Amino acid sequence: MNWKYKLLIFTILVTAVVIFVKLPSQAGKNVESATNTVAAPIVNGEFTEYANGIIGIAPHGFAISKPVKEMLAQDPDALRSRALFVRTKEQKRAARLEKLRAQGLSEEEIEIDQINIRNARTIKKIVPGAGLAEGKFKDPLVDEGQKSFELQTMPTPSLTFRGASQIDNVAQGVSGVVPPDANGDVGPNHYVSAVNLVFKVFDKTGNVLAGPVLNNSLFQNLPAGDPCRITN
Repeated sequence: MNWKYKLLIFTILVTAVVIFVKLPSQAGKNVESATNTVAAPIVNGEFTEYANGIIGIAPHGFAISKPVKEMLAQDPDALRSRALFVRTKEQKRAARLEKLRAQGLSEEEIEIDQINIRNARTIKKIVPGAGLAEGKFKDPLVDEGQKSFELQTMPTPSLTFRGASQIDNVAQGVSGVVPPDANGDVGPNHYVSAVNLVFKVFDKTGNVLAGPVLNNSLFQNLPAGDPCRITN
């Protein structure tokens, strides 16, 4: 065999060995580089966005609420605010009744109007009996509803009392919030009742132990300007 062919074969073998060893190593580096690029989280202030789509928010304030008994339980102008709220509401109702009577409406029509004052205008006139087929008709499902079933009686509550209400919002200088959003939870010794922007604490016999207190009172020890501290 010519020495040139031997040299060519030797060169090819050496090149093949180098490629065989180099490629897996380089591929591993490429995969590692790509993995690190994808997995690197994006940090933007207190927000951190991860590759899987999860966004983490770092806490920016830590505080312990002071005892509820030390929180302001009533706005200094609460009684005036409450009286103004109730009086204005009654005045509006009286003014509307006077206006309806001046329009010549009967007391029955006025009563219907008061059931839903936002639906005083007749949208569709209903003619009783219009569109019904001749003869008697009985829904076949009526009999199904008349079958006897065992009544499931709700147990009688062991204690009932009035919790927080709209008046408690007004007592803190907040105008009536509509509709009232009532929430509550019971513990071993107390019941906490909340409605919209305030909460009250009761004992197990219905006595008020604290409140009404504005919800943001729980966050007064957070840093100044924190939304939870300055808003409800």
